[in-house]
Amino acid sequence: MADRKFISEVILDMDDGFSADDVGLPPAAQRTKHGLRYKKQRPDVAVTQDYLNSLVLLQSDESFVKYLGQITYATTDQVSRMYYVLHKDPLKEARRRLTQLWEWHVLDRTPCFSMEKYGISPQLVYSLGDVGYLKLSDADAEGVKRRKRSGSSLIPHQIMLGEMLIGLMATARKKGWLFRIRGERAAAVQFEYNERRIRMRPDGLLFLNNDAEDIETPVFVELDTSMDDINHFQGKVIQYNSYFASNKWKARLRLFPYVAVVVLGSSLDAAKRQRLADVRIQRIIAEVEGQQWTQNYNWLFARLDQAQQGNFHLLTAKSSSSSKLGGKGPKLNLFNVPVN
Repeated sequence: MADRKFISEVILDMDDGFSADDVGLPPAAQRTKHGLRYKKQRPDVAVTQDYLNSLVLLQSDESFVKYLGQITYATTDQVSRMYYVLHKDPLKEARRRLTQLWEWHVLDRTPCFSMEKYGISPQLVYSLGDVGYLKLSDADAEGVKRRKRSGSSLIPHQIMLGEMLIGLMATARKKGWLFRIRGERAAAVQFEYNERRIRMRPDGLLFLNNDAEDIETPVFVELDTSMDDINHFQGKVIQYNSYFASNKWKARLRLFPYVAVVVLGSSLDAAKRQRLADVRIQRIIAEVEGQQWTQNYNWLFARLDQAQQGNFHLLTAKSSSSSKLGGKGPKLNLFNVPVN
């Protein structure tokens, strides 16, 4: 439209997201050439509502199903850090329970050997099984839905997104903050702007909540694994600028979220991974600054290890227009943010 205003906005698959506070003889195990030991066969079951009702699911099981409904994939190690940190052997306890849920078809699993360049050892990766999908639909106020399964090509990206989220979740717990996650599908918005239809799909939308001080910090998350061309962020900035200028976000959010760009490098060497991520951050900031970026909202940038602790470099419209940051900006911790 000539006046550059929205025609409409559609919120896609909106839900409440995942909250960190929700929480015969088997065949012989087989060893792969990579050293993973796991069962490859399980009993066949008829996935019905009666079968689902017959299962004794723990609160942590149901919480994990909700998590996978948002983030799609998680490793055994990630599950141990989410739900079993108080156990003597968290990893062993996580393996035991995940195997049970896999045998019940609540979960599916596959080995993943392609993550060592990101610092993740070969291990099993879990996703929702048929019973898990039924459980999600059973809890949905709109009834049973056909839920599209994500392709395995997303596994590395979603696992690394989970690394950021679970690390931040652990930090939030220590600081007494509540933590809620909406995945890509629930965070997405679709709208028309300047006679163009825009489908904006952040990797996630977080809500950090401190009830004691009545503070809620919303954060859009963009995870960068250095696989996309750097110009990819031109389109990202334009989308966020357009959404902010519309004021349509006010119908669903009290404050426009921070836009957090979390970067990780790819190398078998940990120090090199960090160096590559730092260089990538500088290039992305330059790309953001290169746009006509005059909106009154904030961008955050961090390597994965920094983001897990809530530590970011801040880029504001004011700082962008007045000076070059050289890849670094004022430091900000998400648990000590200014409230507008």
